[in-house]
Formats: sequence, C-alpha cells, structure tokens
Amino acid sequence: MGILKKFILGLLCGMAICLATAASSSEVRAILFPTVITYQINDEVTRSDGEDIILNYNQHLYVPLRSFAEHMGSTVEYAPPGSYGHSKATVSVYKLDDKDFTIFDESNTVGMGKFTLSFDDLNYSAPLLTGTLKFNQSLPTDKQLVVSLLNQDGDVIAVSEQLKLAYRQADEMVAGEITKFSTEFPYIDEPDQYSLQLQIVPQTTWNFNQIYSESVLTGAGGLDGYPLIVGTYIDADTVKLNQSVEIGARLINISDDDDITIQEDLFFYLDIYKMENNSRVLVRTLKTEPFTGNIPYRKGSYYTSVSWDQKDENGNSLAKGEYWFKPRLPSQATGTLSSDPEKTVTFELEDSMGANQIILIE
Repeated sequence: MGILKKFILGLLCGMAICLATAASSSEVRAILFPTVITYQINDEVTRSDGEDIILNYNQHLYVPLRSFAEHMGSTVEYAPPGSYGHSKATVSVYKLDDKDFTIFDESNTVGMGKFTLSFDDLNYSAPLLTGTLKFNQSLPTDKQLVVSLLNQDGDVIAVSEQLKLAYRQADEMVAGEITKFSTEFPYIDEPDQYSLQLQIVPQTTWNFNQIYSESVLTGAGGLDGYPLIVGTYIDADTVKLNQSVEIGARLINISDDDDITIQEDLFFYLDIYKMENNSRVLVRTLKTEPFTGNIPYRKGSYYTSVSWDQKDENGNSLAKGEYWFKPRLPSQATGTLSSDPEKTVTFELEDSMGANQIILIE
C-alpha cells in the first residue's frame, strides 16, 4: 500500500504540473506508451489489460482517470464544457458501494443514496432533497424520476419536482453510472415521521416547479389580487437561423393559504409576430396542451412548452430578424380552493398578465 500511496501522490502532483503547463502553453510534448498497471487494494490484486496508454511528461506518469478510478472501485462522470451552464469541463469521481444506495424504484432501475432532505428555512426555501443516484438500467425516454414524501401511515403527502441531475438528463444515463441530483417539494411543514419513495413516472406535458415563496414576480398588471397568474418563458432569446425554439407558459399559485385545483381544461395560444411599419404582423400561432390538476400554494407552479421551428403558418422558413411572442390568454379558468373544495371558483386571467418577449434570430 505504501507504493500505491506514493504512486497516487505522484499522480496528483503531476496533474497539478500538467494543468499549470497547459495554462501557459498550447503545446505539450510527452511520451505515450501502453502499460500494464497493477492495483493492490488490501489483499486483492488486479491488473489492467495493457491497453491503457500512459503519458510520460517531465518524468511524471499520467494515467487515464476513468480506467484508474474504476479499478479503484470508483465511478467517473464527465460533462463537457457548456453542460448545464458550466463553462468548463467537469469531472466527478464517486467512491460508493451498492450498500450506499438504500432506496430503489419498484423496478430496481435506479437507486438513491447519500441523500439529505432539508426543511431548514420554510419561510424562504422549499423542502430540498439532494443526494446521489445509481442507474442499474437506462431510463426510457418517456419516463421521469420523482420522489414521494410519505407520512407514518404510508400516505403520500407531497411529490417532488422532476429530479434534476447534475450534468445530464435522466434518460441519457446508462447502466452502472452514478450522478448527483437535487429536487424540491411543495412548501410543507416537516412531518414528525416520514419516508421517501423513488418513483419512475410517465413524462407529462405539464411539470411541477416550486418557486421560492419570497421571490419577486414581475410583469404587467394583474399580479396582485388574483391567486392564479400566468407567466411565459423562452429557453433562449437569441438563436441561430433554423434552430428550434422552446416557448413556454407557466401557471403560478400566489396564494399564501390555498391550493388551487383546475377542474376544466386550460390551455393557451402563443402568438408569434414581427413588427412591420409599427404594426404587428402575426406569423405563427402555437397551442399548449391542456392543463388540469392541483397547483400548490406559495408559488407552486406548473409549466409546459411548445417547440417553434422558425416557420410561419404555411410552413415557410422565416428570415433572420426580431420576432416577438405573447400568450393569448383565456379570460377565465374554473376550479376550486383547498379551503372550500365544494365551491367552484372562477379565476380571472387578465390579458395584461401575458407580457411580450423578444426572439432574435441571427
């Protein structure tokens, strides 16, 4: 083990030198040669197959990180630059055993471990669950992962957002891979006793998202006085020509006391237009899928999106330039409040809730 420790120490020191050199020069000269590496971990000895290419630079040896880590019983996750907003490439090394994963979905496709559920500051932050996932099988593209919070009787009292993985989508993971995750629950007081249940559920067109209760919602008139409001969003306001654009709508419950249940189908038209001679010229109208269901209080929300292919109503590709979109809202929505579930309520949706947003096609 002493030799192994020295080798690891030398490897780490060498990595530091390599990084410093790479930062100061775009060219590195090194010797590459195939090598058999022997790993002795306690009483177990394993060897590589000799296909690993070792780099000799300034009398320091550099080994392939993934191969080295996996022989040491670890798992490596690599994310290229640009993944999930990270400007640099990211490498995560996980040293976890199967026993570290204690909660599994019914099909044993995914295991969850090393997790923490925090109810620390419910005046601001919603309950936050973080941890690690191991994929025993790949997740189908039409499925997503959520976690249910159960009380001591086994009843579901809350369901989380879709789990957000550190660098990839869940359906991009393959068998044996490990990654970090986070997710939030609706605002709920911490139960005296509870358990968690990992679930694989179908992808839906509308997805839950908890907005921090103290966050400020800005927009045109209509935010105050109405428990149900509408917001819009876009994945990127500047896009390349012929690049698809995801345009979305969001339903938000700003009540501090009541959940809202929408009983009848509620959908929106998203109008895309351009300005010509100070007048709007409609080029395309998109329609969301309908929504029904429960929206939790304290800025619980559901969101959906539709894809615009940069074509007009006749299927013609559009030129570069500035375009705008605005939701065309129904005047009302029908539902109930949790404080009086037997009473039908009509929610007024003022047109001023739907602000105009720009799309710049370059």
